[in-house]
Amino acid sequence: MHELANQLTVINLNCFKLRGTIAKLLSGSSLDELERVEKAVVEMANLDQSLHQVEESAPPQTSHPAVQSPPANVYQLFDSTLER
Repeated sequence: MHELANQLTVINLNCFKLRGTIAKLLSGSSLDELERVEKAVVEMANLDQSLHQVEESAPPQTSHPAVQSPPANVYQLFDSTLER
């Protein structure tokens, strides 16, 4: 779940940067689309938090060990294989 929060943070940060740097150049509909992305990020963060709370309150399962993802602190923002 930490990985999801990290990705949502990246998306939120980039929306903030876009709004701050090119908002004057964007049309109203483009700003509406950016706002939809920002709202979706907030909704996903809220869902992630709710899921985390449910997970913490659930009794531990002894039959299946928890799967742990490897630690990672850096996330690739763009796919370098995309054609430009």
